[in-house]
Amino acid sequence: MSQTWLCTADFHAGATTGLTSEPTNDIQCAVYDRYQDCLGWAGEVDRMLVIGDGQDGSDPKGRDIDEHCLFEQARRVAELMAEANVTQEYIYISGTPYHKDSMDFERHTCEALENILARTKRGEVKVTFRRKLKTTSNGWFRLEARHKIGASRVPYCRNTAPGRAKTWQVLNAALSSQRSGEPAAWPHLMMYGHVHYYAFAEDAFGATMTVPSWQAIGSKYGDEECEGHIDLGAVVLEVGDDEWTYRKRLYAAGVVDRTESR
Repeated sequence: MSQTWLCTADFHAGATTGLTSEPTNDIQCAVYDRYQDCLGWAGEVDRMLVIGDGQDGSDPKGRDIDEHCLFEQARRVAELMAEANVTQEYIYISGTPYHKDSMDFERHTCEALENILARTKRGEVKVTFRRKLKTTSNGWFRLEARHKIGASRVPYCRNTAPGRAKTWQVLNAALSSQRSGEPAAWPHLMMYGHVHYYAFAEDAFGATMTVPSWQAIGSKYGDEECEGHIDLGAVVLEVGDDEWTYRKRLYAAGVVDRTESR
């Protein structure tokens, strides 16, 4: 019997361009519409994996937020997660220190989610918080997830940092095997957030994926300092008895027309 995972990251709730359950501007409304469309596309899943930066935090450099209460940001992340049709478990991965200010707010998200589930008679669904996830799905599929990974500025290959992390996994597994005498084992798939774009690479040593975000183009920092391409969306991972597949849902990050006519 297969196991299904809805995998996503980087809601940045509280940011003027992020995903929020209570949108107040055109960009937030458009992002929230796409999120709801994505949940409909994903359908019922066993688990939801949110790979960090659910909230935007206080944003001390840009102050490009419209919700300054971090507990309120955390509550909105919980509401967004609760909208997904999850039957077994929500897993929330810790994000970057800049956007969480303190791990307490991420734990508050999990507590708020547990309260929502209990109130809506879904208390049997588990809520788990991890700094880094290392797990086995369906008895054989080794999955590892962590929020932060290095980004790439080149348009033709964005796999340098994930590929390097994967190679270290293989080397360390070989070293552990030599010491213990047990067969070497490393992840079938390593997943990351942080970079706000979708990318996938696979070879004989396994696969890596960076999942898309839910923060649109239009922030102060993005307009003034960033270039390249980002994606909105999510991935559904399906793990069968002896093979795994995935499907993706991507949206353009420019959700409203920002062209100025002259």
